[in-house]
Amino acid sequence: MLRAARKDWPQAENFAPSPERFDFSVARRRAIVQFLRMAQSARRKTSMSDENDDDAEDAERAALNARLQKLNAALRKVDEEQAAAEAAPRTERKGFTRAMRVGLNAFSEFVGAVLVSAVIGWQADQWLGTTPWLLIVMLGLGVAAGFWNVYRVAKPKAPGEE
Repeated sequence: MLRAARKDWPQAENFAPSPERFDFSVARRRAIVQFLRMAQSARRKTSMSDENDDDAEDAERAALNARLQKLNAALRKVDEEQAAAEAAPRTERKGFTRAMRVGLNAFSEFVGAVLVSAVIGWQADQWLGTTPWLLIVMLGLGVAAGFWNVYRVAKPKAPGEE
């Protein structure tokens, strides 16, 4: 009866493709590895009750282990390739992130200098009663300070400087 039940089981050879032709997804491969492990554990349970076929079971187990090792090696290789593929776009994003950081920093430096100088000029005009003149002078100074800050932020850095 055990032999008949074992013949009805799907054979592991049908589900373990050769390592040369892996054209399906990693999730499918992992499912196959899990299936092979379950089949191996089921065969261990039946082989314990059937002592006559120990040599055949050992040969099957060795073949199954060899297929599992090949499949695990192929999965590791695919995982490493995917990790390398994911690492490549990060370098592009790194340059974009740095450019955005420098650009936003330069913008905020410029706007901050102009706004602070405008507020100071407006308040000085209110205190001294020289209504548009100090505001105009301070706006000019603020724009000059803003451009200086943009130059200072955006200029290329020396290798040891950061």
